[in-house]
Amino acid sequence: MLYRQWMFAGYIGMGLILMSLLIAATFPRKMNTMPDGFFTPIIAFEFIETQEEVRQFFGPMDSAETLKRIEAMNRGNRFDYFYIVLYGPFLISILRTLSIQEKNPVYLQLMILPLLAMTGDFLENRQLFAITSGLVALEPIDQHLATLHWTTWMKWGSLTIFFAALIPYFRHQNRFGKIYVLLASSALVLGLVALIQRSVVNEIFALLIIGLFVLLLIYSQLRIIHYKRMGQ
Repeated sequence: MLYRQWMFAGYIGMGLILMSLLIAATFPRKMNTMPDGFFTPIIAFEFIETQEEVRQFFGPMDSAETLKRIEAMNRGNRFDYFYIVLYGPFLISILRTLSIQEKNPVYLQLMILPLLAMTGDFLENRQLFAITSGLVALEPIDQHLATLHWTTWMKWGSLTIFFAALIPYFRHQNRFGKIYVLLASSALVLGLVALIQRSVVNEIFALLIIGLFVLLLIYSQLRIIHYKRMGQ
């Protein structure tokens, strides 16, 4: 029973890995001017704040390179919709499996967090498309940037709380659990700092969340091996 549950999560996780690699190869790797403290274009774009920053980010609109950057960013965000429908079910399947394994229904209540993250991510992408469209059309994008702030933090905040909520479980999972607890605790603290004031902390915070996804993917594979050996 538990083997099949972890296998289900593992299958989704494998799809998540493949989609992550595809998206990483799709998004532009170099922008015209990055906001201070950022070195990953898509993370910088999600936390971008002003119309002038957006213009500096992509470059002058009379440049062919600028249009290539915009198209690459849009293409990456289109693929991101597939990523959304993979990471949400992956996190939900982890919670469902833990609820069975630990015989604790609280994990089922936490399913609201991946759903909120997916919703925020979907709404965030809409704003990112609106921003690039407005930039090309030379239209004001201030309202889209204001909405982007809330949708971005709806996603990142929900994910941060999700990973923090699993700290009590991973606290008892040997050395692997200690690494998880360290990363999840750090993400919670840095997320609060990043929310108050944008800086290089935002980049580090986002990378910590990505790292926690990787840890969950690894952990699901370890559980599959464990329960296969036990015949459960």
